[in-house]
Amino acid sequence: MSTEKATNRWFVIAAAIIIQLVFGVVCAWSAFTNVLSDPDGAYQSTAPRSAWILSLGLFLFAQVLIWAGICSRFLW
Repeated sequence: MSTEKATNRWFVIAAAIIIQLVFGVVCAWSAFTNVLSDPDGAYQSTAPRSAWILSLGLFLFAQVLIWAGICSRFLW
């Protein structure tokens, strides 16, 4: 009998869906930058500030994926 733990396939599916949702949000951010940086709009943000938010989101996403990869050996 094998001593390996069985991989929980539902956990992998849920993680893949979450990753795809985050990728979708990151890609959709480019559609919102024009609205956010419009000087006559409601938000009146600048283009560099909008880019900063996107850069921060990408950085945090990469950090979470690195952490998840390191911790994945404890899950299965």
